[in-house]
Amino acid sequence: MLCVTTAAGQEVPQDSAVMRLMGIAEHLNSFGNMVPQEKVYLHLDNTSYYHGDNIWFAAYVVSAFDNRPEVLSRTLYVELLDPGGVVVERRVLPIDKGRCHGEFSLTQLPFRSGYYEVRAYTKYMLNFDSRGIFSRVIPVFDSPAVEGDYADRRLARYDDLKYEMKRRRTPRERNVSMRFYPEGGHLVTGLPSRVAFEATDGAGQPLDVAGGRIVGADGSTRAEFSTLHDGRGVFDYTPAAGDEAEITVDGRARRFPLPEAEATGVVMHVDNLLSADSVRFSIRKSAATAPLTLGAVVMCGGRLRNFTILDIEDDGVLSFAVARNKLAAGVARIVLCDDRGNILADRLFFARRGPVAGIAAKTDKEHYDPYAKVTLSIEGRDAGGAALSAPVSVAVRDGDEEIEGGGSVMTELLLRSEIRGYVRRPWYYFEADDATHREALDHLLMVQGWSRYDWDVWSGREAIDLKYLPEQGIEVNGQVIHFSTKKPLTDIKLSVLLRKRGEEELPDSLRSPVPIGFVDVDSLGRFSFGGNLKGQWSMTFSVTNDRNRRKFSRILLDRAFSPEPRAYSAAEMQVTPRVAAAGDAASADFTPKPIADTLLWREAADTTGDMTERVHRIEEVVVRGDDLSEEARIFRDRSTAVRYYDMPSEVDALRDEGDLTRDLYEVLSYMDDNFIIRRASMAYGRERDTASRSAATGIESSLRERAGVQQEDARTEEMETYGEWNISYKGKDVLFVVDHKPSWETLLKADLIRLAAIKSIYVNEDASVICDYADRQMSPMDALSRYSCVVFVETYPENEIPTEAGRGIRKTWVDGYDEPAEFYLPDYSVMPSERDYRRTLYWNPSLMLDADGRASVTFYNNGRCRTMRIDIETVTDGGAVGAFER
Repeated sequence: MLCVTTAAGQEVPQDSAVMRLMGIAEHLNSFGNMVPQEKVYLHLDNTSYYHGDNIWFAAYVVSAFDNRPEVLSRTLYVELLDPGGVVVERRVLPIDKGRCHGEFSLTQLPFRSGYYEVRAYTKYMLNFDSRGIFSRVIPVFDSPAVEGDYADRRLARYDDLKYEMKRRRTPRERNVSMRFYPEGGHLVTGLPSRVAFEATDGAGQPLDVAGGRIVGADGSTRAEFSTLHDGRGVFDYTPAAGDEAEITVDGRARRFPLPEAEATGVVMHVDNLLSADSVRFSIRKSAATAPLTLGAVVMCGGRLRNFTILDIEDDGVLSFAVARNKLAAGVARIVLCDDRGNILADRLFFARRGPVAGIAAKTDKEHYDPYAKVTLSIEGRDAGGAALSAPVSVAVRDGDEEIEGGGSVMTELLLRSEIRGYVRRPWYYFEADDATHREALDHLLMVQGWSRYDWDVWSGREAIDLKYLPEQGIEVNGQVIHFSTKKPLTDIKLSVLLRKRGEEELPDSLRSPVPIGFVDVDSLGRFSFGGNLKGQWSMTFSVTNDRNRRKFSRILLDRAFSPEPRAYSAAEMQVTPRVAAAGDAASADFTPKPIADTLLWREAADTTGDMTERVHRIEEVVVRGDDLSEEARIFRDRSTAVRYYDMPSEVDALRDEGDLTRDLYEVLSYMDDNFIIRRASMAYGRERDTASRSAATGIESSLRERAGVQQEDARTEEMETYGEWNISYKGKDVLFVVDHKPSWETLLKADLIRLAAIKSIYVNEDASVICDYADRQMSPMDALSRYSCVVFVETYPENEIPTEAGRGIRKTWVDGYDEPAEFYLPDYSVMPSERDYRRTLYWNPSLMLDADGRASVTFYNNGRCRTMRIDIETVTDGGAVGAFER
């Protein structure tokens, strides 16, 4: 919709400023239609998890404009990240009518409890701000000491320096913090404005403020304020030099600076509460500001919904309104810009809730005995009252000792996906549609006013680089480059051989069909192909049309697209029992607090130690390795490790980056900055020369000589003479153990192992493990003084070691679509012999209702549940969202 008017509604003269504004409007309109955006929401089966649990999820992929499941992408990536930001698992899922589902298993070793992140995105979404992808933080606790005791909520310290940390660390906030947000983004000298504020404590939790005031330079009270909800509120204020905000907390007065006012400019006010049918906007410029011709842009879901040209000649108030039924459901944005596209004021506001699907559910009884049969009846209606035809995702869980969740499909698609930062208890803003809740929502949008849509790109000020097009299946993209110069090679033809994992030995007639044969390479050396592959496939590329060029060819794949892990806020690293969710924080009888002291950020400690002193006190070390079975020893070595690396994946990632690394020790230094390779007086970690280097343990000079000869004999590239070298970890020697064999003879094999033979690596810093594998002639103190870790090298059986590829050949793998597991439902028609402590009693990611919009499901209670929590969600074909919780 384009609306071209002046303040008085008269025809606008077609001068250059107006024409430039019209150009901006045209670009906004065409760009929003031609480059639509997508949103993702995950419905999780539970609100928290324990070691050994499964995380079940249903994914909803919708249009960002109207929440319809009509999206361009056909492939969804769902990732589970540990507290340090390491991707533990990834699921690649086919999107069918905006839906897909899957699961993660929290059984990895080593396991680290803490705040995990589940995130989901299409590759197409990565063309835009990565903050627009779905992200949810969930607590994952250690297994309870007593089975079934889910009040036992133990978490590892978030700042434990033993574990890999890829996340940016957010500094701890002050005990009392206040932040101020002028409406529209700026204060202007002499103009009255509305200012939103937020007050929080050191853990990021909201502070209630009453009797706050703006204090002038002369000590007078220039304005008063108090919070409405969750530490947020607004006040009217005309800025003046020297003003400060003052609040009293715990009997102590605290003062905070206000944003500095600009000498000239415009202020904007959005009245989103007075009328249920429209939103009114008021603009005013200062007397010192020259007359302006502005564009007022109203956008929803990345599309232009209203464009008004405004002539502001004097310092009076200019107003206009926009009907809500012209706006899409959820969050909208208004931007005031000049004819060059510069933003003068910017604000988010909530347009409307939009269509809502109705869902109701009830069980056949109010209370159930242990292991009793449960019947759950569900009924659904679409926004028009007809029987609900869209599938629903259903979770029924044990509600005892449950903690608060992170919201629903409604709060995510209509609110959280459009704003910046963590939203505490988002369901509050949708539980009622009265003036108090609408005002609280307006305050939230004034404070957390980030927009997922880049104005400079949308308005045409900057070009967009669409690196990723919507995927229509499993796509493989890559490039062929020269081995030495790294320049693209053209006029190359590649053969591609695919074998599904597990079918390599089957006859061709029984193998899964493979449509790929030969692939052309374009003028930039790039190639691409795709298909609907399922499972994991071995993949071999070979340059076929030029044998002379084959030996100079290197084949790289574009697989490093996973976004960087985001920083956690202090507020979302909290555990709040469900009992506190019944009311607001002020009326709840539980005060959330950090688990342990997870919010204390520490500088990296010096772990090298100083063994020059004659007397040292070390922690007691209990060495019991000889008493363990081989299985128990391996489990201990893995479970107490601080790092785990899947070597084929790690080496493949290095190959995709163009790295020539071919030995274990250099790979270790790439994967972890704590590994340092030293040669003579130099050390190198991530920055090194390109020639391949070999290093072993540095324990015996004969071992070093042997490793050097082995490397020299195997090298086909430029020769180099090695001097003295070793490898260290956190300043001490590294103890290598191959296949968990505690023998010195096996240890000597570490330098001879080819990368292709290595299956996995575990890095273990546990003192008892170090002492267990060290030379038995060494005392525990000597062993811990010398070694900082044990690196466990696990290898393939000899007959399973992959053959290494030659020049112009690349052996790798491709992940096809994952095939989700089926949720297990026990049958307790006969009483079980063991106790059942399941926390999720029933899960169905895609339950279809009948023609009348009804369904009935049965399942069995666990051995302890007294309160069942029912959670049902859906999105209809028309974009109506529905959520039921009881």
